[in-house]
Amino acid sequence: MRRKLYFLLVLLLINTAISPGCWNYREIDQFAIVAGVAVDKGEQGNYLLTIEIVNINEGGRESKIESKRLETYGDTMLDAIRNAIKISAQKLYWGHVEIVILSQEVAKEGILEILDWFERDAEPRLSIDILVSTEMTAKEVLEAQSITMNIRSYEINQMLDSQRSLSKAAKVEVYEFINTLAGEGVSAVLPAVRVTKNQGQNKSELSGTAVFKKDRLVGFLDEEETKYFLFAINKIKGGLIVLQENPEEAHAKMTLEIIRSKTKIIPEYSEAKVSILLEIETQVVMDEHGTGKNFVDENSNLIKKREAEEKVAENIKNVIHKTQKEFNADIFGFGSTVKTDMSSVWKQIGTEWDAIFKNLNVSVDVNIETKHSGLLWKSIEVGD
Repeated sequence: MRRKLYFLLVLLLINTAISPGCWNYREIDQFAIVAGVAVDKGEQGNYLLTIEIVNINEGGRESKIESKRLETYGDTMLDAIRNAIKISAQKLYWGHVEIVILSQEVAKEGILEILDWFERDAEPRLSIDILVSTEMTAKEVLEAQSITMNIRSYEINQMLDSQRSLSKAAKVEVYEFINTLAGEGVSAVLPAVRVTKNQGQNKSELSGTAVFKKDRLVGFLDEEETKYFLFAINKIKGGLIVLQENPEEAHAKMTLEIIRSKTKIIPEYSEAKVSILLEIETQVVMDEHGTGKNFVDENSNLIKKREAEEKVAENIKNVIHKTQKEFNADIFGFGSTVKTDMSSVWKQIGTEWDAIFKNLNVSVDVNIETKHSGLLWKSIEVGD
């Protein structure tokens, strides 16, 4: 119902903008509202756009909202968009686009031209979510079956907004990516999305993080790596830390839910070398554990606290090491922090940051505080 009200508001705003008396008066039936677009490479090396359009059918008391898709080719983004006129009788309206999905092929070649159109054109908003498909093409994701909404683009947009309770994808809007590109000592990332089978049908799901070097895709972090990446850059808003109590018992696990976390990135300079210290303060609640043991005494709590801290620290170090060795892309913004906090040092080393980052020493200090253990003080007991 809220989605329908949203579209009614959209139509009202458009109708107001083109009402009689305006110099650029245009009828509402001349427009097709674009919800999202997938950008692939065409057979001739040009752009292939798969565009999802909102289709509102009048029927009885309520309008039925559905989506339609069309494909269009062009040598540039604008060329492809204009060529859609040959297919659609209505002009495409880009003022309510929610997502842009890029194929790996497009992302690896560089996406400056795509970003330029979105920033330069008057219709698209710069708050659009932008993603990279891990599939062969981007259109596969847009064509997957929706689950909760009729408009696939809006469903993916909602998935990005809701994933804060998972912290397994990094939500990035067009303007944020552009701002990161313009910065020094930091590389950009985008959320990754893939197609998966669910109930025998192709569905799309968020799938970690796409790593960029300048405007070119260089690799991916998986979902778990993404969570610890978000820890490192102080952008984790939620998620779970799962501890294995007994490796021989599959169900002997404890689940801690992150309710608050803060990370400080502290650059240090000694003996003509830069290093980084991450200080992380995290609050969790014990939401679940299947061990049957009680952890109400201080000693048991301290043991689990240390285990959780060691796990978080180890995984953060692992994702930093992977990014250094495989991608050499400072997605953590360590160089940017050095530039801000130690400007004189940055003037000396800034031009060499790529080489420095690859071997940068990063220490991780994690402190985890358990606020409470849910509604149970003691574990459920099982008798003989």
